[in-house]
Amino acid sequence: MTQGEVSLIFVDGEFSHAVRKLPGGGDYRIQVIHGGGDHPYDPSPAQIEAARAFAAALPVPALACRVDVIPTPAGPLLMELEVIEPHLFPTYGPHLGERMAQACGRLLA
Repeated sequence: MTQGEVSLIFVDGEFSHAVRKLPGGGDYRIQVIHGGGDHPYDPSPAQIEAARAFAAALPVPALACRVDVIPTPAGPLLMELEVIEPHLFPTYGPHLGERMAQACGRLLA
């Protein structure tokens, strides 16, 4: 698995930003501790819509979630849908804090 995986971040149902996580050093693992790394990623509209559909399958909407997929010729394959304690890669989402604050405000209004 050399192509890594893509994490798409959603806040209040809206796409925020994406990150590609790649393995390093001949290893298949993408974690930094194993030599992997992450980089900003510009997903296609089809990738965003597929990730949005995965997130929409939740029984209740998530305030924020991370949808991890592997790109395949047939479309994105879901690896993980993280909603409990999602790492949202704030370094790559410059407006993440503002979006989270606005979403919390709407939730509490």
